[in-house]
Amino acid sequence: MVDHISQSQLGERVSEGSGVVSAPDAAQEWGLSEVEADDRVAEAARDAREAEARSSSCSSFLEDLDEDARHGGASSVDAVTWTEQSGLVDAATGVLERYRDVPGVSLEAAGYLDLHGNAWGALLSDNASWVDVVTVSAQVDDACSEVRVARMRAGGEDG
Repeated sequence: MVDHISQSQLGERVSEGSGVVSAPDAAQEWGLSEVEADDRVAEAARDAREAEARSSSCSSFLEDLDEDARHGGASSVDAVTWTEQSGLVDAATGVLERYRDVPGVSLEAAGYLDLHGNAWGALLSDNASWVDVVTVSAQVDDACSEVRVARMRAGGEDG
């Protein structure tokens, strides 16, 4: 379960080694060369970034992602997006608070994605079947924020 995360903690980087797997470790675990593992990670990141996203909201995104999985679409990545009428920190806090009540969810990594503090991201996992890639980007003077959650499920072509 995701513990409460204060607004000041949103900007802190996850300490080195927690939730981060090196390419050699991933390659060994997957039975691949390091180059093949790097390619697979790059492909997964591209899929998460480019997956077509449907409209959602902070109050319903988890249910929307669960519904997508129940309908068994052909894609192993589903995504939702919405705009919050609040700044980046409040939007990110709202998203993490929704995960807090989901049993078995772990916050694997979180932090700012740029030097200006205009983009924040997190990786969350249910430790069994999916990883959610969350991005929150500040818009126009941090008056509103664009939120995107891409759920990558186990399976797909390579299983």
